[in-house]
Amino acid sequence: MYFIGQSICFVLLCGLVLLTVVASHADSSVSAIRLRCEYLTNPLGIDVVKPRLSWMVDSPAAGDSQSAWQVVASTSRENLEKGIFDLWDSGKVQSDQNIQIEYGGIPLKSRMYCCWKVRLWNQEHIAGDWSKTAFFSIGLLQKEDWHAAWIGAEEQQREKGIPAIPPSPLLRKTFSSKKIERAL
Repeated sequence: MYFIGQSICFVLLCGLVLLTVVASHADSSVSAIRLRCEYLTNPLGIDVVKPRLSWMVDSPAAGDSQSAWQVVASTSRENLEKGIFDLWDSGKVQSDQNIQIEYGGIPLKSRMYCCWKVRLWNQEHIAGDWSKTAFFSIGLLQKEDWHAAWIGAEEQQREKGIPAIPPSPLLRKTFSSKKIERAL
């Protein structure tokens, strides 16, 4: 009788452990965190037209791994949220690679802004949720893109007989503006 009671307890315990493992495995899905572009978080003014993207793989279940990824990119966060991927949709790529994924969308040009996110699949080919949105912007790539005049006091220095390389003058100007949405 004692042996039968122990056997029943053992079977129930094994069943409970098995159900816990199956339930946790069914709920497990991998997701991308800590998105990076050229090893930086949300960089502004990068000088690379095919930037390399990276992320870390996160999962609530031990042993889960990435078997595939999909990167989507848009010119605005609003487009990305609406599912308008006007810069790039990699489609599902069967790969466990999560570093140095080269941007493969439309050619990027000076002053472009790019929002992107990633979705991963685990080793059982179950898709996870989309990552949080990350972004980057492209700096001025061509000489023709630069339209600025240098600010300085060179003429004033010559009038006063100051040498060509003096300490930098303090230059300031007060101005008012309307609502600034983004400054790149």
